[in-house]
Amino acid sequence: MTIHPTDHPDTDGQEVRRYLDAVEQAVSGLPAHRRKETVGDVAERIAVALAGRPGRITQILAELGAPEQVGAAAVDAYRVDVEVPWWSSPRLIVWGLAAGSAVSLLSRLTGDDEIPEIFALPVFYLTFCGCVALCLSPWWSRSRRCAALAWLLVPNLFLALATGATDNLAIQITLSVVSVAVRAGALWWMWSSRTAPEPDRHRFPRWAGVLSWIAVGAVAAGETVLWAVTL
Repeated sequence: MTIHPTDHPDTDGQEVRRYLDAVEQAVSGLPAHRRKETVGDVAERIAVALAGRPGRITQILAELGAPEQVGAAAVDAYRVDVEVPWWSSPRLIVWGLAAGSAVSLLSRLTGDDEIPEIFALPVFYLTFCGCVALCLSPWWSRSRRCAALAWLLVPNLFLALATGATDNLAIQITLSVVSVAVRAGALWWMWSSRTAPEPDRHRFPRWAGVLSWIAVGAVAAGETVLWAVTL
């Protein structure tokens, strides 16, 4: 039920319209269909209240609360309703990437040539899948995702190039510790900068997520075969 200024005396109609406009402004960050639904619901509540208490518009609006509070409640309800995949949980992503870094460092500290090959697959799964989940997760803005990926992957690339240029175990261990420290800082920053899920318009399309995980599965299968062959 929509309330129009002509449904009530001029003063009441203008007050209702100002209130609804303020509510619509408070939920401007929601998708269009959700904004319309929210304003329509508030308008219907006002209409029902006015039917029982005509001429008491000021009291009715006071009972509903400030438009900002009504809008904030609607935004919170929308965020709860947004379906967030289990694999996009910040806790799962951060701990997965941290575990990958820890296993990688452990394999390098052993000094055994066979140990890194044994841990290669778990490190790949934890790091690669964690990075893909980070890219698709709605819990960080896109700029923060890019920054986190750079700090997570660039140290790995630098470490691979540097260790390939020297056989000195002490240098390799030092570079590994520095690399893990950088990644630990990136993980801490990721955890502290997480936000509530963004509106749908800021998230990757569902088809992008499906294609990404298909690619992950294909790469993971290939890596598993290669890992089994090299053992």
